[in-house]
Amino acid sequence: MAGSKKFLSDSLNNTLLKIVRLLHSYNINDWFIGYGTLLGIVRNNSCINMDDDVDIVLNIKQKHLLIKLIEDNKFKIVTLKEDFMKVVINDSIPPIDFYLATVDGSANFNDTWEKTTWSNVYPLLIRKWNDVNLFLPSNYISKLVNRYGNDWKIPKQSKGVFPKKTII
Repeated sequence: MAGSKKFLSDSLNNTLLKIVRLLHSYNINDWFIGYGTLLGIVRNNSCINMDDDVDIVLNIKQKHLLIKLIEDNKFKIVTLKEDFMKVVINDSIPPIDFYLATVDGSANFNDTWEKTTWSNVYPLLIRKWNDVNLFLPSNYISKLVNRYGNDWKIPKQSKGVFPKKTII
């Protein structure tokens, strides 16, 4: 989003750690890190410095658990749509974008907000990161190639290939 506040990687990493701990404590387990967060963790073992948020793709069937987590912890929902939530823990740290995806019988997460289908996501892969288990989609390297191009390992200013692929 143009004009969004940018954050240092340490702040983004701390936000990711906090929300992942909470997701696990609320037994919210059908999610994975996506988009720029996935790119940063796989490429640098860290969120991308000067990114504007943390990205999590969540099975929409767990939305009610996410709302309970948000309410119990007195977080603020900045944007609430059927298929997307921007959540702020507090105004001094990065927000979390939750892409609420429908999941079909082929293990595809259909993110209608970004108009992207994350194909064949299961089984979710576990990556031990700091002291938490991050969930990554199966075949995450091919998904990064499809989203960001063959040179996804090289940092750049763009948000990926254009036109964007709708199935990754």
